[in-house]
Amino acid sequence: MIRWAAASARDGAARALRGEGLVCTAASCAEAARLCEEGEIDLLVVDPILRGLDGRGLVRRLMEMDIRVRPAVALLGGGQGEGIYSLPDPCGANDIYTLAAEITDDKGCVTPECRLPSPREGDVGRCLDEMGVPARLKGRGYMETALAYLLRDGRLSGNLKGRLYPAVAKKWGVTPGSVDRALRTAMENAFIRPRYDLFGGVAGKKTGLPTPGAFLSQAAEEIRLGWFAGDRRAADGERFEISQKFPKST
Repeated sequence: MIRWAAASARDGAARALRGEGLVCTAASCAEAARLCEEGEIDLLVVDPILRGLDGRGLVRRLMEMDIRVRPAVALLGGGQGEGIYSLPDPCGANDIYTLAAEITDDKGCVTPECRLPSPREGDVGRCLDEMGVPARLKGRGYMETALAYLLRDGRLSGNLKGRLYPAVAKKWGVTPGSVDRALRTAMENAFIRPRYDLFGGVAGKKTGLPTPGAFLSQAAEEIRLGWFAGDRRAADGERFEISQKFPKST
């Protein structure tokens, strides 16, 4: 069962939305934003009537926030956009369950492509360029998708083969096994000539390379920290020494 919350200043609307899986309700924009930031909410049902900003203002604020688990958003009375869905107003718990069935996978989890996009997704390409991942490899595209999904749901880093690889495979129309092989090839190419020491302590004992999970998780964390936002590295005068820990791939 997914974790969902309702944001509404109308008591009647909040009561109508009560159902299994409801974490809590929020009456103000600030309270709803805090719930999403701290509570790992999978689906946020937003009423246009809120204290502070209105429902659409809340969605714009969430789009700008850096949240580890970004929710899918359902707007009462209509909404459209990536990660934004429409529900009737008035709305009941059955409407929530119908929408939940549409945006979840076979494990009952909200799929990453159905969540709000992260404001950091624009930095993914710069990150991979600096890490030396060749643009000519198809694994580069898979890696960009995987990192975008990790920025939307940080919990995916602990379930690569069960959830992340299938989601990437669905996006590209391939098998999860193909995604795994292409990601490994792209990662190995990046470490032929490593440019920055971003992976101290995560290299595999046998290969001298990080695991795909460690590679993706570390890259996602670097992006979240804003290291690849524009020319921040150069502006801050930061330089990373070329790593000597990882041998050339053979």
